[in-house]
Amino acid sequence: RFLVSEVTMNGWLCLAKEAGWLLTFERNGDDINEIAQFVDDQDTMLAVPRHQPQGICCLEVVFRTGVPVRSAPDRNAETLSTRRRGEYVFAHTQTFDGWMRLAGGPGGVVGWG
Repeated sequence: RFLVSEVTMNGWLCLAKEAGWLLTFERNGDDINEIAQFVDDQDTMLAVPRHQPQGICCLEVVFRTGVPVRSAPDRNAETLSTRRRGEYVFAHTQTFDGWMRLAGGPGGVVGWG
């Protein structure tokens, strides 16, 4: 067993208690073999529940007042900017409580209100 703190959009798990990353699956031709799976009964709160083979996920801001881009995955962290409704954001990793790290710059957003 091991603990992880975040997952990339293409299935890499960041180890929480030690340095390193693990892949959750491997592709062998047309077959996908699972390497790691969740063992507890808790629901994970991933904003993007399926892996994205390209390693990045495009999301549209739909909240009417926009979404703040925070310096850390905490609602009290410094706001770096705000993405307006209708804008697209690109995320490459996410935590298990809905925070997504944005690609192409500092900061992250929460995947739901």
